[in-house]
Amino acid sequence: MLLPRSRSKGGAHNIQQWAKMKSKAGFLSLAEELKSHILSFLPWQDILRCASVCKALRHTYMSSSELQYITELGGQRLIPVLNTDSSDHISFSERLKLLRDQAQAWFKLDIGRIPFGTVSIPMYFLDSYVDVAMSVVNGHLCLWHEVDDCVAILPILPKPSQRSIKRHWSPGSLCVPTEGDVFMDPAQDLIAVAAFRYGSGEQVHVAIGTLNEDGVHPEAAGRVLIQSVMPKREDGVYGDVRLKLKCFGKYIAVQYCRTFESYNGSTCIWSLQIWDWRHSTTSNSVLHGRSRIESREVEFMRIDFCFLGNDRILVASHDLKLYSIEDMSKAPQLLTCFLLPVWAVRIECTPPIHDNSQLQTRAQQTVWASDPKHRLLSIVMEGGPNQDLLFVISTRIFANLDMFGEMRAIPWEYWGPLNARIFAHWEPVRIGIRGNRVLRALNVGDREFELHVMDFSPLAVKHRQGLGRVVREPSTVELRWGRKLTTYLPYVEALLYHPMALITISGFPSSGKSRRAAQIHDFLSSTLQSSISASSPQLKVKVISDDDVGVHRASYDDSLQEKTARATLFTAITRHIARDTILIVDAMNYIKGFRYQIYCKAREAGVRVATVYVLATPDQCSKWNDERSDGKIYKCATLDALIQRFEEPSSMVRWDAPLFTVAWDDPTPPLERIFDAVTTGIVKPPNVGTQITPKAPTDALRTLEHTSNALVSALMAAQAAGPIGGPITLTLDALEPNSNTSGNGSSVFGVRLTLPHRSLTLSELQRLKRQFVASRRKAVTLGSTEKGRVDWGEEGVGRAFAEFLEEGLGVGG
Repeated sequence: MLLPRSRSKGGAHNIQQWAKMKSKAGFLSLAEELKSHILSFLPWQDILRCASVCKALRHTYMSSSELQYITELGGQRLIPVLNTDSSDHISFSERLKLLRDQAQAWFKLDIGRIPFGTVSIPMYFLDSYVDVAMSVVNGHLCLWHEVDDCVAILPILPKPSQRSIKRHWSPGSLCVPTEGDVFMDPAQDLIAVAAFRYGSGEQVHVAIGTLNEDGVHPEAAGRVLIQSVMPKREDGVYGDVRLKLKCFGKYIAVQYCRTFESYNGSTCIWSLQIWDWRHSTTSNSVLHGRSRIESREVEFMRIDFCFLGNDRILVASHDLKLYSIEDMSKAPQLLTCFLLPVWAVRIECTPPIHDNSQLQTRAQQTVWASDPKHRLLSIVMEGGPNQDLLFVISTRIFANLDMFGEMRAIPWEYWGPLNARIFAHWEPVRIGIRGNRVLRALNVGDREFELHVMDFSPLAVKHRQGLGRVVREPSTVELRWGRKLTTYLPYVEALLYHPMALITISGFPSSGKSRRAAQIHDFLSSTLQSSISASSPQLKVKVISDDDVGVHRASYDDSLQEKTARATLFTAITRHIARDTILIVDAMNYIKGFRYQIYCKAREAGVRVATVYVLATPDQCSKWNDERSDGKIYKCATLDALIQRFEEPSSMVRWDAPLFTVAWDDPTPPLERIFDAVTTGIVKPPNVGTQITPKAPTDALRTLEHTSNALVSALMAAQAAGPIGGPITLTLDALEPNSNTSGNGSSVFGVRLTLPHRSLTLSELQRLKRQFVASRRKAVTLGSTEKGRVDWGEEGVGRAFAEFLEEGLGVGG
């Protein structure tokens, strides 16, 4: 039997055919190990298809850690790192566990943990009169004191493998004047310093050393890299010089930029040189350029660059130019130019964090890495007075150049809207990127920030993985010239906050619940006060009881009054529950149905839950009830009836967990464990049954059929007019002028999608259209809209069908 030797797209079809020919080929009768080995040659999508069409293959898939590891890597847009020593010692089952744990850690992301994570910066580096360079590399905060040549490297993540580095160099030994830059990488024990030397024969020197000790880096080809080719400057004009130094594994790149003013504007002359610092101290990989603007404000002229893997580099100036650096013996080769929608005078290119070298955790040291074709990068540009534009761009567009054919200058309309999201900022942009995930910090007050976490992974968007809301709707930003930019790249967004908790106190009447509630209140209040910094949001601890809402003990004498009392208490709970409050419900809460109702409300509000069961004997409760002098006593018959009907909390049921049982005479209740549960426990998502599900409109089926047919017809008409492929916008006729989601009264609307570079047949499009309509028809028939996430307007249906076509035609993200 012939086995596949590569992961081709037809591999899944072949496997399926083998499965059907059981009597001839006997594929399903092979040993499980051999079947698993055969399937491992396929792409991860085909492995899932095989497992979905055959029960025997599904059993093979579920019993193979290697197959599950391959599909998990593909789903998270990661690639395996091969030819390493340590990866051979890590089993596939361990790799799979590490990979899934990493994903789950993201889905459970929560900065409400106490104490809040901080990094203490030595006061030596906080001198406001000295420039201190700061950067984040491989989970470490790197600080460099310009005057005293002092470096501190502090771990940010609480991992035992990370360490702090603090050392001084002798003054001047790093040779960094004002026009210089420094780069530190703890993973490679590398420090690189770029310095510009004036005088005859201007040069840029890059000194390479180690962080731990003096001397040449053991992997470096030499101590100093020399930039021998400098851009020519105009006679008599010197201007300001700026250097920018970046490192990506074995590559070091230095950008030299000289800016100067003239009577009719400003000019920037720049060069970019790239070294393979492990193999040579010289390099022929050099780029030169010149930029000019009419403004004389040269400080706004910035040119930036970033590495896109080991073979490409992106230079951002007035546009984005993509170069190949595969051949380091010559200048980088221009592949294409991506035009930007605005004339950018200030660009800052932010590469993904942790892309400079291998990470230090065992899970990622040698086992996998993010796929350069499926990452994000951000570009910050000036969009108007006091306004910055943050472009979040998917690097997949830079990997799929074939869709643009022979085009060397690609307009924004062809590549940008479907592969980017633009955010407007009226304050300095603070952003971090790793893989497909973005973290934005926005000022919400004096020294306070609101953190927005966004996941642009297609799987996260499709399956709504993790916390937050799915954003598929287009967003539009307005520029100062009246022009508007609309982008469509979907993502999942979560707002990080300090989610607090609801603590339910349960127990017999007169069992000492109020005393325990007061103890918990005092302990939580004092602990929060000492754990939260002054700049953090103020968190509260509140106790709510029957007395607070006007419920008297006599209310429990009658079943109707008791029902009204519970409703009053529940209303008060609903009113006071909040994400910045730990709410303690001091009541009997003796009915498990009522505790479940409180539990659902807490999940709906997005807070943690805990139950405290105050344990006391019936005789002790009766004695305490008789000894009360404040008049708040139960009748003996009522007390006996309440104890008789009491439903004891159980840690085995989710609405009572976590459960803390405290005896009436316990001198040391588990206050610290309660504090940990309500500040670091998991915030469970709301129950599906408690969510409001909008109904599908009455004309949903008509809109579905009309829009899908119109899109198929438009595709066939466009193909008849000429070859199509790549991004395209199709114009469709609306059923009614005001039925489109834009609400502008137009009788037409546009749908954007990306097509393969081949002819499409009508039968193929009709088949995909039937699948799409069938999947949506069920939601209409059941009267639901998939948890409210389906847009039944014509534009919404058109966008959904376009995404479905892209996936079916093999061009979806």
